[in-house]
Amino acid sequence: MVAAFWNFLAGLDRDDLIAELVQNDLDQGATQTLISFEQDRLVCEGNGRPVDAEGWQRLRKIQGAGHTVPAKTRKDRGKEPRLKTAFTIGEEIQLLSAGQAITQTLYCNGRRKPPFPGATPVSKRHLQAPLVGCRIVVKYRRISIEPHEGEAIALRAMGDNEIELLFWSACTNTPEQFAGIASPEVAPRYEIIMRHARLGEAKFLFFCTRPRKSTRGIELFHRRCEVMATHLLCRTGSAAVPSASRAAKGAGAGLHPARKPLPRRSVLAG
Repeated sequence: MVAAFWNFLAGLDRDDLIAELVQNDLDQGATQTLISFEQDRLVCEGNGRPVDAEGWQRLRKIQGAGHTVPAKTRKDRGKEPRLKTAFTIGEEIQLLSAGQAITQTLYCNGRRKPPFPGATPVSKRHLQAPLVGCRIVVKYRRISIEPHEGEAIALRAMGDNEIELLFWSACTNTPEQFAGIASPEVAPRYEIIMRHARLGEAKFLFFCTRPRKSTRGIELFHRRCEVMATHLLCRTGSAAVPSASRAAKGAGAGLHPARKPLPRRSVLAG
């Protein structure tokens, strides 16, 4: 069972982490996600629903680490793999919500013993846990891990360069990756904020217009993305916050940003 867990982690990609964290907030009905790339940790904060009793029960067990977990409801499918993506950058995931906290770790038997995945037995009260929404804290892994079970894999350490590359990748891909995040029925407005301790901050505001019917009876609406970035961020990387403007009708229009940095930009998509 444990070998299967390590093999599962080996197939994850750290470049998918930011998208998985945002999707997790979307599942909780959030309208904003703030992701902070701090010096020693990554912090993701969403303003959606807090974790409920069933959610805490699931979080204290790790499937594939010798534990069985309750069957997922339809809304919960995919959440567990999303959270595990954080292990690509750290060996400890702390989840805080509803005034409580729980920790999943790759060293449940202690640091002096070989890595073994597990979680705290129950959620505990935590003074820094939000009452609304969810906060996920992942301390960066500074030393690579080579588990003894499963295939020969190595979970790489996160240096400052790797952290910056992850931040740039997130800023570059967010406008196109989440072009369809806003919809009249679910979330007409969504804000994603990327904040780096040294490089600055980028805000991505996605929203859509009210649907209107065309002459053929089809409902049409516009999706729009506005991007604002700090001066340092725009000067440091030309590809990080690209400038683009495009208007189109229909739900499937893609975004094709040019590579010219601006403090603010606007993207229109159908």
